[in-house]
Amino acid sequence: MRRTVAAAFVAASLLVSPGAGAQGEDLAARIDRARVEDPAAFRSLRALVERVGAAPLRADRLRTLAGELRVLGEGGLYPMLALLQPGAKELAAVREAHPARAARLEALLLDAVGRLRDPAAIPTLRAALVRDEAEVAQAAARGLGRMCRDEDVAFLAANGSAAATEGLGFCRTVAVGRLLRERLHGDRLAAVRAAGQWGSSWAWQALGPEASAASAAVRSEMVRDLVAGFPAAEGELARAIVRAILLLDRPETPALVEALRAQAPEAATQLRARWERAHRKR
Repeated sequence: MRRTVAAAFVAASLLVSPGAGAQGEDLAARIDRARVEDPAAFRSLRALVERVGAAPLRADRLRTLAGELRVLGEGGLYPMLALLQPGAKELAAVREAHPARAARLEALLLDAVGRLRDPAAIPTLRAALVRDEAEVAQAAARGLGRMCRDEDVAFLAANGSAAATEGLGFCRTVAVGRLLRERLHGDRLAAVRAAGQWGSSWAWQALGPEASAASAAVRSEMVRDLVAGFPAAEGELARAIVRAILLLDRPETPALVEALRAQAPEAATQLRARWERAHRKR
């Protein structure tokens, strides 16, 4: 069953590749039209890039810039995409002088674009997924995950990178949950992080009772897998498993941890302590 799910996603990715090219062909024309219709938005973003080039991007500035970009809403889509195109001079100047700063700004732009869930951004997001800068690739993957169309899931599934796996966690469908359970046996850290993101109890509740009920079985299976995998985990992987279990917040978690005690008593004690401590802080 798991192999069937993965194979279906990969096959779908091969079928939809031409569509992505077609979207990319008219993006430049859409950007040019938006530049004429709303030149102020483009000027505003150029000024933002200049500010980034003039001063370091510390944590507080990153939060401020992320908020400014989200406030732009749909009206900021094409101005942001214009900055993200390979030939964009504004960002190229920052990249030449401050490569790390430029990568952080690109990640912010990609994150803001992805949150709009507009298919016009797909070629840009796909291109950014293969970038060397981890934060850029991760932001692109999150955007594609949020699109959550069959072809976007297929593209991420076929990519196979850690960023792409984590991006899958932003598409909350039962099929993606099953795929992530399969990934728990491969690149485990990325898959565990994605599993926590995908299985967030709060997010499923926000999708409504029908969606939450439909995914409940897979979320329960995922928690069972995570608990079973904890004894062999160390370091960041162990911490990621605890976070994922906390996000999933399944009612059977305490019983699963206690059942683990028969096979791995020390690990069960450690997991219960970590989970309870994290739960209190929540």
